[in-house]
Amino acid sequence: MKLKKTSMFLVTGLILGLIIGIIASISYLKYYPEYKQKSEINSYKKKLIGSIICEYNCPIIEQNISGKIQLIPDSSCVESCTKDFKALPNLYSNEQLNGDNYILEVQNVITECKKQSTQNFILNNTEFFPCNSRELSKLSDKFDYLK
Repeated sequence: MKLKKTSMFLVTGLILGLIIGIIASISYLKYYPEYKQKSEINSYKKKLIGSIICEYNCPIIEQNISGKIQLIPDSSCVESCTKDFKALPNLYSNEQLNGDNYILEVQNVITECKKQSTQNFILNNTEFFPCNSRELSKLSDKFDYLK
């Protein structure tokens, strides 16, 4: 009788262990790929914003663009900022990248800085570029993965 009870507990424990193991395996197989993709997308967005902020932090110098002297970020600095990001493969759709309104927030920051830096329909680049750098850096308060 004692052997039968022990065998019954052992079999019950084994069955429960198998059930729990199967449930854990199914959960892992279902949710891990989603988690991994979300993590990769967030990493991509962090590299994107880093590249953009770097560009807006480049020294502003006078350059001849189409016969007109303009104050714009140093092209060699901009190239340096974007080189690593451009080397990344873009594996994500706009829907995936904008699932949390990240792209919209970036666009809103740039639009708002443009409004603040424009006087009499002329964009003041010495205000525009630092404004973008400063305000884009603040997005890490809204999007934890940017920290």
